[in-house]
Amino acid sequence: MNGLDQISKPAFKGAGQEPPKEALAGDDWYRLLFNSVNDAIFVYHLLEDGSPGPFIDVNDVAVHRLEYSRGEFMGLTVADISGMDSPTVNLKTVMAEFMEKKSLRIEWIHKAKSGRKIPVEVSSHIFDMDGKQTVISIARDITERNTALAAKRAAEELWQAQEEQLETILNAIPAMVIFKDRENRIVRANKAFLDFIGAGRAQVLQKTSFDIFPPEDAERFRLDDLEVMITGQPKTNIITTIRKEGRSRWVKIDKVPYKDREGIIKGVIAFAVDITQLKEAEMELANAQAEMETRVTSRTSELMSANQRLKLEARERAVAQEALLKSQERYKLLVEGVRLISWEADPQSRQFTFVSNQAVEILGYPIKKWSELDFWKNHIHPDDRARAVEYSMTAAGKGLDHDLEYRFMNSNGQPVWFRDIVTVTRVEGKPVSLRGAMIDINQRKASEEELIKAKETAEEATRLKDKFVSLVAHDLKSPLTSMVGLLNLINREAGQNLMVKHREMLWHIGKSGERIIQMINELLDISRLKTGAITPQPRFQDAHILAESAMSAMKYVAEEKTINIRNNVAPGSRIYADPELFSQVLLNLIANAIKFSPAGSVVELFQPKGKPGSVAVRDNGIGINPEIAPDLFRHEIKTSTLGTAGEKGTGLGLPYCDDIMKAHGGSIAVESEKGKGSVFIASLPVKKPLILLVEDEKIVRAVYRRYLEKIDAVIEEAGDGEEALDMMDSVIPDLVIMDIFMPVMGGFDLLTRLRGAPKTKNVPVIVVTSDSNMETREKAFRLGANDFISKLMEPADFIPRVRRFIY
Repeated sequence: MNGLDQISKPAFKGAGQEPPKEALAGDDWYRLLFNSVNDAIFVYHLLEDGSPGPFIDVNDVAVHRLEYSRGEFMGLTVADISGMDSPTVNLKTVMAEFMEKKSLRIEWIHKAKSGRKIPVEVSSHIFDMDGKQTVISIARDITERNTALAAKRAAEELWQAQEEQLETILNAIPAMVIFKDRENRIVRANKAFLDFIGAGRAQVLQKTSFDIFPPEDAERFRLDDLEVMITGQPKTNIITTIRKEGRSRWVKIDKVPYKDREGIIKGVIAFAVDITQLKEAEMELANAQAEMETRVTSRTSELMSANQRLKLEARERAVAQEALLKSQERYKLLVEGVRLISWEADPQSRQFTFVSNQAVEILGYPIKKWSELDFWKNHIHPDDRARAVEYSMTAAGKGLDHDLEYRFMNSNGQPVWFRDIVTVTRVEGKPVSLRGAMIDINQRKASEEELIKAKETAEEATRLKDKFVSLVAHDLKSPLTSMVGLLNLINREAGQNLMVKHREMLWHIGKSGERIIQMINELLDISRLKTGAITPQPRFQDAHILAESAMSAMKYVAEEKTINIRNNVAPGSRIYADPELFSQVLLNLIANAIKFSPAGSVVELFQPKGKPGSVAVRDNGIGINPEIAPDLFRHEIKTSTLGTAGEKGTGLGLPYCDDIMKAHGGSIAVESEKGKGSVFIASLPVKKPLILLVEDEKIVRAVYRRYLEKIDAVIEEAGDGEEALDMMDSVIPDLVIMDIFMPVMGGFDLLTRLRGAPKTKNVPVIVVTSDSNMETREKAFRLGANDFISKLMEPADFIPRVRRFIY
């Protein structure tokens, strides 16, 4: 019976069971199990002294691993295959511990027949076999595990060495180096930074800028960090100040993205250098230079003044008396020649202490009457009294010189207009007297009133004329349209039965009627514009798109004369205009260019250099007669001429264009030379779009402001909806970019208020929020939002969304 039989059968008995009949039939099943284990198995008896006896069985793995045959193993003991070299490891001690515990797991070294050493983990157990203490040991080869552990230890040691080396390098760098994660926490800082802020490493790590620096400094740093993390681009040469120990320190900072091995941005690395001494030196040098220049200038001036003083002193003394006499004489002539009343008065009561004699001539009151208390106030026209008294007394009380206009009642009870110029005399900052001149402006006021009445009369006449033209044109249009229609019907139905000359007569009558209808339409357009029935509704447009649309509308007309129209207006050229009315201007200019250009020529639309807000139309046609050029845009003078193909016009198109441009606050001009073509330039006022950012987080507003630097626009900010509405009482923005969740008044309430007010109902609104819930998006659009985007969207996506509304 081999060792396997002896092991297997007692094992069943020890468990209180009989082995299965299939197992008692032979040991094949046990041998298969014994040899299928991946670990080496050794079986041996213990001798009476507790030492290991010879092996009584081993499995195939043991034979293969240690290179002994099974027969050779039967003469070997545990000591024969031990490869332990350490004097501290004693087999006898190990066996003693094993005998005590009956079970033991230990790392050991086996030595193969060839001398090769194999590290193993041995698990041994003692059991009884036919009255003998028997050991079964299972040895697992741990070579690969030890190799992996060794590699791990080596990697850790290398990493530790690299960390120590990096720390040494960072601490040797004179510049400050700070590593921060995405949450603004400091994860590493060198000695220069710790020394600069006067703190230990433990006080800094995992702290944010807000824990270390004043809020205004920390906010600037956080904003720069956000920009670097969002854009993935370095931000260099940041010159800023940091408050430290009650004084400002100048620092130059460079920031780069802090990335992991996969290239994912995990924070920011900042490199900072204290340049306070350099800045202070620059300022001291500048101050020294300024002081030196001041001293040189002052000294030079002193020398020149002293020299001039010596030369002029004598002459000044002689001239002073003569000048004084002339001044007095001029003042006397002035006072006597101009209808004015010179006066002096007390600043508190406005009681006169002196009045010139012209008061009697101009107003009829004796001089002594003026000294009465409240004389001035009581004789001001009742409609002007409260305003004049309050304004003058308030200014005098503050010691301010001032002037005002009011009506003063003369002794006959008639009002006289005066301009009162008041000078305040002050002693130690306090007003002590008033001096003034009441200038008679009665004649000037009468002239002004006559001019106003004449202007109102002229405007009323113009309105009546425009209304008359509109009514006449409107009343003529319907019957003329019917007449032309009937003529065309006769020509179609009876044309073949008419004589040729009669058909030609009908054709000419029809064409004349169509031109009259076209003229009536243009008159109606002009009338509607002048009477205010049509008013420009300007908004920001892409001039290239408007030019392209006008060009497409005139395509077939141009093709009839084989004329090529080119749109050279750059895409994205911003103008502020009513798209419908400005398109009419472009259509008129293109139509004229085609009309006066020869077949096969080119008409070009472009934006003149140095003239933003302008669109020009150039042709190389017959040009304009210099004699009629000044009258092209005047309604009262007809300048229409035949085109190169005999085309006729109404002469109203260019004056209408001029009216449209003036209604926009712009102008239209022409540059032309006879026989060399013309350039018509439609110029609009240049206007920057106003964007209102409504967001409660200051940092987010600052990020959006950085994004919008690429757009030539004016940016205003509001912290909540209520503040935004207050701002829109005085100015209406061209675009509102707003958050949804804000204190005081949120975005939904603000959007409702905007769409409910006539002056803001058409203002484009972009909703920006971190809430990506579909219900939030749908509610925003339902309330009238024009777009909905995620908070802190990348600039490459954010800017095009904004340009949709302001180009």
